[in-house]
Amino acid sequence: MFPTFPKRKLRDSFPCGTTPWPLWTPIPDTVAKRYASTSVLLPNVSDTPRTGYEAIKSYYVDFLQRKPQGVIVESNVIKGEDWYMDAGIYEFTMG
Repeated sequence: MFPTFPKRKLRDSFPCGTTPWPLWTPIPDTVAKRYASTSVLLPNVSDTPRTGYEAIKSYYVDFLQRKPQGVIVESNVIKGEDWYMDAGIYEFTMG
């Protein structure tokens, strides 16, 4: 059975607030695999929405080379049957 968490506790487990945090890995493949197959990425440093694993991975190849540090400005935790998603507004500075 998939564990359940109160949304507040789950939200607190995501890096939020004013403290910058680095993406957890510099490996584009690892980052892209965190996205669901139906995800749409609206990139920070590109005007092109990305869908599908290959397009999302391609975006992160360039993005991660810039050594992003991010802040979650707005968080909206959504719970599915066997998944959680934190959708929100993120701000990044590079390197």
